[in-house]
Amino acid sequence: MPPLTSFSARQSEQVACARAVEHSHSPVPLIPGIDFAGVVETSSHPAFAPGDRVVANGWGLSHTHHGGLAQKARVSGDWLIKLPDVFSTRDAMAIGTAGYTAMLAVLALEHAGLTPDKRARCW
Repeated sequence: MPPLTSFSARQSEQVACARAVEHSHSPVPLIPGIDFAGVVETSSHPAFAPGDRVVANGWGLSHTHHGGLAQKARVSGDWLIKLPDVFSTRDAMAIGTAGYTAMLAVLALEHAGLTPDKRARCW
C-alpha cells in the first residue's frame, strides 16, 4: 500500500545514525524517518482506499524498512492509522512520534486512575 508521504519528522537518533552509519543496527542504505503522514494512492487492505489520509509511526521505519523521508512509502496497511478530519498531514507530523508516545503515557496514567485532582505518588 503506497501512500504518498507528505510530512515526516526527523529524530536525533536518525541524525546520529546518518553521521555514524557503522554504529547503526540498520541494514544500509535505508531512507530515514521513523514516521510519516500522507495520502493512500493504491491499497489492497480492506480498511484503506485511495485518497485516505493516513499516519504511520514505529514499525521499524528507518531501522528495518525505508522511512518517512522517502517520497512514497509501501507499507502494510496494518501499520497505518486513518487521520481524523480535524488533523492535516502536517498537523500529524507536527505532533509526531514523540507527541504520540506522550499521549500514550497520559492515557496509561488515566487508565491507572490518575486524574487532575489527584497527585501522583512517587516512591
